Amino acid sequence: MSLSPGQLLLLGSPELWIQGERRTLPTRKLWGLLAYLALEGPKEREHLAALFWEGEGGRANLRRELVRMRKSGLALASQGSQLGLPQLQVDVEAFLGLCAARRFAEALPLWRGEFLEGLVLAESPLFAEWLELVRLQLSERYEEALLGRALELEEAGAYAEALGPLEALLRRNPFREEAQEAALRLYAKNRQPGRALAHFQGYAASLRQEVGLEPPRSLQALAEAIARGDPLPSPTPPNPALD
Repeated sequence: MSLSPGQLLLLGSPELWIQGERRTLPTRKLWGLLAYLALEGPKEREHLAALFWEGEGGRANLRRELVRMRKSGLALASQGSQLGLPQLQVDVEAFLGLCAARRFAEALPLWRGEFLEGLVLAESPLFAEWLELVRLQLSERYEEALLGRALELEEAGAYAEALGPLEALLRRNPFREEAQEAALRLYAKNRQPGRALAHFQGYAASLRQEVGLEPPRSLQALAEAIARGDPLPSPTPPNPALD
């Protein structure tokens, strides 16, 4: 994603760029405020004050934060009692749009890390609850994009290249069954049947140890087919939740 005038990067450690120059915001709550408005749209000042400050004095605190933001070179859009984000390109919007269009190869480079990585606002419980939910939702979307990209590459016959996004997904979520099935197929198709079977045994042992379960029958059958040298099934399409 090129650094163009008016850009807000929220995937990973947050960054704000205005006219090609990186700007620093002086408080954590200003980053939270920008992120909230970027995803939720314009909101009433009272709502924003209550989101970040408990008890009385929220409106006064919000006004002080807005002054600090203006001094940093950015002013929020104001319409009546509502505040909104000015004209900024937001990486989250671009990422979600590309995922929805199944343009995974373009979406994945936008992911620099978790949403608002490193930001903690324990003193603002309502915002903290929202932040945790958004992080979970975007993390799921990222995992779906990794899987989707791996399956695309598998379908195209680029088995070695497909292992990159797939192994990144398994490092994040080793108990995702679709990813485990894809890993067995890809190792086998990449002429590494021994690695595929060793991977299956490692996964089965972890599953028993962590949750006391056996691998699903479909995964066991796939491992048995690899051991016999049988033809392998085609990849399953990515999760329809990306539609």
